[in-house]
This record gives sequence, structure tokens and C-alpha cells, in this order.
Amino acid sequence: MHPYKARRISASEALSLQTLPANFELPPEMTLTDKFKTIGNGVPYILSSGIAKTMYDYLEAFL
Repeated sequence: MHPYKARRISASEALSLQTLPANFELPPEMTLTDKFKTIGNGVPYILSSGIAKTMYDYLEAFL
């Protein structure tokens, strides 16, 4: 649900909450239900980027 309006959030708003870039698009042939399942199962972009950078730095120390 939208935090202050009487409607649910849109798929693009949900993508924004997952910190994805504004130009990110899901395939147009996906159903709305599948889009929300995909978004809901995703890891926020900034979080996954931070984890990947931390792992890279850790592994780089051994090379």
C-alpha cells in the first residue's frame, strides 16, 4: 500500500524502493503479479553492491 494515498504502489515505485536506477525496466511481457514477485524477491541494489565490493576487497587481499 502507498504510505499516504489510497492506492498500492506502482511497480516503478517498488523498484525505486529497491534502490534500482530510474531507467531500470522489467520485461513488458511480465504480468503485474510476476513483476511484484520479482521485485519482492530482489535484494536492494545498493546493499548487493556494497556486499560485492566488500567481498572483492577481501579477496583482493589474497591475490
